[in-house]
Amino acid sequence: MDKEIPVLDAFFSEYLGCDISNIVPGHTCITTSPTQEQNAFALWMLITQSRCIVSARGRLFKTVSRLAHTLGIERTRDPIAVKKFVIAAAKSLGIKKGVSSTSGPVLYCTPETLRIARLHPCRSVNRFNIAAVKATGLCSPWLDKSISEGTCFAAWDEDKPVSLAGTCMVPHMADEVAEMSVPGTLAPYRGKGFGRTAVSHATEAVLKQNKVPVYITSDRNVASIATARSVGYRQYGWQYRVQLPARKQ
Repeated sequence: MDKEIPVLDAFFSEYLGCDISNIVPGHTCITTSPTQEQNAFALWMLITQSRCIVSARGRLFKTVSRLAHTLGIERTRDPIAVKKFVIAAAKSLGIKKGVSSTSGPVLYCTPETLRIARLHPCRSVNRFNIAAVKATGLCSPWLDKSISEGTCFAAWDEDKPVSLAGTCMVPHMADEVAEMSVPGTLAPYRGKGFGRTAVSHATEAVLKQNKVPVYITSDRNVASIATARSVGYRQYGWQYRVQLPARKQ
């Protein structure tokens, strides 16, 4: 087992309200977490190292428990099963429209697996080039901390930044884990290694800070998954979340 696994177990345990390290492989833990009442997710499922954790809102607990035990871990990624979870969440919470689901791999990288891509010039984003980076439309406020910490990198085509990768803030264990934030690559430059270059350099910066880089993406984003794997990310687990519609202000 990679030494990063216990760190990631602790990191996601905080989100899910269940100590993942105590779950026996092949078993499922279903719990209610206070954090689920405070965010947009009605249900958060994580499957990692043959262990399944389901954190649901209180009103969903019985329904989710019944569904999870009926389906078993092996069917939680089945499209029909996914639809059942969404319907159950909407019905139990009395929400008629706007309930959706998202799923995808949870990846991580280590110093041993990292493969730096030097296909294009790549520089850390700083006060000298921030104006050019912002002009691309890729840069967002949530990358400000990443820029100040030196973990945000842009891949360049001559004098133009065309791809960006950095980290976003996490609510806990920020001294041990960094979640990657990848705004992407400008359309004309996709598929040419710019994204790979930016992601690998941002990942290297995180690893140099002795943190575990976590890369979360969607099953549907094939290009994102391919980019992460090409620079050395491996799979920690797979997650599935049922998302509620945004509250009206």
